[in-house]
Amino acid sequence: MIGMFLVFMGRDGLARDSLLPFSVGADLTYTSEYMWRGLHVSDDSLQWDYFVSYKGFTGTVWYSMDMTDQNDNRGRIIETDYALDYSGDMGFLSPRLSKLGYSVGYIYYAFPQGDGDNTQEVYMGLSYDTFLSPSLTAYFDIEQQGGCYLELGLSHTFPLPYGASLDLAGALGYSVGEDGEGDGYYKDSGLTHAQATVTLNYSLLPHVTLSPFASVQLCIDDYVKDQDDVGNDVVVWGGVVLKVEF
Repeated sequence: MIGMFLVFMGRDGLARDSLLPFSVGADLTYTSEYMWRGLHVSDDSLQWDYFVSYKGFTGTVWYSMDMTDQNDNRGRIIETDYALDYSGDMGFLSPRLSKLGYSVGYIYYAFPQGDGDNTQEVYMGLSYDTFLSPSLTAYFDIEQQGGCYLELGLSHTFPLPYGASLDLAGALGYSVGEDGEGDGYYKDSGLTHAQATVTLNYSLLPHVTLSPFASVQLCIDDYVKDQDDVGNDVVVWGGVVLKVEF
């Protein structure tokens, strides 16, 4: 789930070469750790999504399947997310604002093994088209947890020979009012974690991209440090993404 805002923002550029009036596609991801906003959800996971984009709107259905026995869920879909996003830039106000991007959207989180955990979020974000592409996104839980999660993002892409590219991305999380003994996402309001990811993109075929990645996370909040199956100040994981888009 983490990074969904950046995924949406990145798809506009990929869709420009499409011969269709809209963009459709799918992603398939293997990851050795499913981490969400600093929190460990499961180990080896298979994740995939389908999306349709049209004139700034993107609708996505995203799935995560547990590939381990740690929670007796091997081979089961443990989460399904439904999202609707609208992204654009402020150029309609003034040409000088055309590099200032925005995104607003809604996410419904469904957990088949625990319907009582289902929840909903609305979010809004700003980004600026300059060096390191800074972005700031605020997510508001409107059903279960309440509170607000803020994420500052930075990223840069380096072009490589043979149509490949190298993406470097960083994220810093901050929680407001999502803390609580036993039922909170985090121990305290404040900084939650810092994360860095490096991704190598290579186009295997037209409209098909293979992207191995590696991530490292610095755990800051006590709940993030002490969560099951992590228990470290630093967490490292990796995986690969296969993307198809028309």
